[in-house]
Amino acid sequence: MKTFEQTKHIGPFVARAPVRRSGVALIACALALGPAVSAWADGLKGSSEWQAAPLGERDNGLPAPEWSEHSSATQQEFIFATDDLAGGPDFDSNPFGESAFQVDAASGSWQEPGASLTREDNGGAWELFTADSITLTVPLADSVEPGASFELFINAVVFNDGGNFYDVPSFEGQGGDADILDQESSVVEEGGGPFDGDWEVVTWNASVANLTGTDLDFVFGGLEESVALIDSLEVYTAVPEPGAYAAIAGLAALVVLVVLVVRRLRKKSRG
Repeated sequence: MKTFEQTKHIGPFVARAPVRRSGVALIACALALGPAVSAWADGLKGSSEWQAAPLGERDNGLPAPEWSEHSSATQQEFIFATDDLAGGPDFDSNPFGESAFQVDAASGSWQEPGASLTREDNGGAWELFTADSITLTVPLADSVEPGASFELFINAVVFNDGGNFYDVPSFEGQGGDADILDQESSVVEEGGGPFDGDWEVVTWNASVANLTGTDLDFVFGGLEESVALIDSLEVYTAVPEPGAYAAIAGLAALVVLVVLVVRRLRKKSRG
């Protein structure tokens, strides 16, 4: 089974060429292409429904992507209010099917609401050791076109005492190749429990391509030297606007055009 591979984020390629007698012509060409570049940038940005994914805030106090209201977006939240080892989400907004969770806790245990190792006024929590895990299965679409990519935004509310005993859980995705764009964390509830630590929300912002099916599996688990205590998990997914793909194709055509113009000007300057 294909698992997510954290790939390097590659920035734009910039080709540099000496400016000779064709310098004025190149500048004129750049000025002529300026409106096309601007149009491409606007197309890539898309409508107000599809934006980049900086952290926002929603009612439960957790970060949310700005594209969460997009028509292709899904959202599912699991708060583990009972000790069930399998089930569905506590909040689900997914037109492509119902998400599900599966707990494999050979050594770990569920902490009931109100226990010393749970957050105030919230559901329960799962304590996971090295061999334990929680797997979320999330439907992404009715069908996946070849070459399609999806945006991911994942929140995990966990207890962290700096790794003395509890730490951020391990995270692995199954079903495609992912580019982890960033990972951030912030405190959502200070202190609590018998350990000197805080409840944090850890957020992964990523994109995934080369999918092997219409679902993705997200696996969270304990670490070799510390335990994971997971209060809740939340996953957002979305597919970019078709206009974004068209804009990328337009950029590729623009690059080819610039290369042809530069080559022609070089030949003239050498003649």
